[in-house]
Amino acid sequence: MKPASFAYHRAASVGEALELLAREGEDAKVIAGGQSLVPLMAFRLARPSALIDINRIAELRYVRRDGDALRIGALATHRDIETNAEPGVLEGYSILPRAARFIGHYPIRTRGTFGGSIAHADPTSEWCMLARLLDAEIVVTGAQGSRTVASSDFFRGVFTTALGVDEVVTEVRFPAPAPRSAISASARSKERSASSSSPTDAWAAPSHPEAEAREKASPRASAISTACRAWVTVSAPAGSAP
Repeated sequence: MKPASFAYHRAASVGEALELLAREGEDAKVIAGGQSLVPLMAFRLARPSALIDINRIAELRYVRRDGDALRIGALATHRDIETNAEPGVLEGYSILPRAARFIGHYPIRTRGTFGGSIAHADPTSEWCMLARLLDAEIVVTGAQGSRTVASSDFFRGVFTTALGVDEVVTEVRFPAPAPRSAISASARSKERSASSSSPTDAWAAPSHPEAEAREKASPRASAISTACRAWVTVSAPAGSAP
């Protein structure tokens, strides 16, 4: 099948993209890498009246450190994260480039974007799972300005988010990693095919005998455990913490 007809616009700035969204109405869609939206359009499961292409907005493509936190621009590609070698930028977040390797095929990783994956909210998405697991915050921008939404509030269900029809995701922020925490990926996830639609298996593992007590006392540690169970199949080798 082929997509239904639609209008096409290329935005040169976030402001222009927002103006186009307001003009085209709620049936318009923002497109970046198009790795999620275009297949839906090809099967006519999605029929946007207009596409607003934001690929030319260069200021949204970055991966940078902000103190102890990590900031990822909406247009950073999966490959940008997989291959980032800037000293210190991904320190404490090595799970991100490791997870990026399991996203689709090489062409998908070079085109698909971090922000697009978050906005699409596919429950099999590595980025959505890790955003919840690591307590990320999503920055969304609309005509009234920008607002920051905790990942626990942003994801509302399968393919459902708190993003307004007149808003775009502009950044994802990861807070400083919790002290003495560790995240592991299971051997099964390493073996899965690049074309598989199942998410990477992962679990948050205590790295100290007192970790279990800290989890009970720390809302953030407890949230990590809950997020892991909510978004992924939690599996651990014999003898590891649940």
